Amino acid sequence: MKKRVLAAIFAAMMAFGVAGCGGADEHEGHDHSQQAEELVDDAEEIDAETEALVETMKAELSVYADYLPPEKAAAAGLYTITGEGVVGGQEDFDAFMAGEAESVILCQYTQRGGVVLDYLMQRENGMYLILSDSTRDDYADDEKAGEDYEVMEFAALKVFEDFKVQEDSNPVTIGVLTNETDLMADDFRTYWNEGTTGANQAYLLFVI
Repeated sequence: MKKRVLAAIFAAMMAFGVAGCGGADEHEGHDHSQQAEELVDDAEEIDAETEALVETMKAELSVYADYLPPEKAAAAGLYTITGEGVVGGQEDFDAFMAGEAESVILCQYTQRGGVVLDYLMQRENGMYLILSDSTRDDYADDEKAGEDYEVMEFAALKVFEDFKVQEDSNPVTIGVLTNETDLMADDFRTYWNEGTTGANQAYLLFVI
């Protein structure tokens, strides 16, 4: 749902030129190789750790009310983004980007008034773990029923200032989660225009 909302914003930007204001390694080896066994054990431990983190993140998100207007979200310290831009939590997001905080929660609103919370955490290995919570979005598509949470992990978080989908469009700021640590704004623009963001493991996190 979240990606469709951000896609709608980008579609509007492309149509009107107006800014609105979101692999695992395969290890081969012999069956009796001690190294292979250790790799399997490590993978299981990582999966268990991620699962535990996700449950903790869900529990922390559950304290926020189903009805969460922007002023309440901002007062709660969430990085709150509306169609008018950022209305709260900028200091928290800046602290996260500076490595002074290990996590931040983004609160964004769909065009129909639904609320999406994104719990973003940087793990000790440098990876970014995100839990996207759409349980407060009453307008989620029927086919997404039962899929109110989405968990993803990426290698890098890129924030591109003065980003333009087209050269004549007004600039916006976007945040992109990606597995390309050297991703540039022009690369993401190409992925977006080609419709290959998913194939290139790039996730539009926010548009301001």
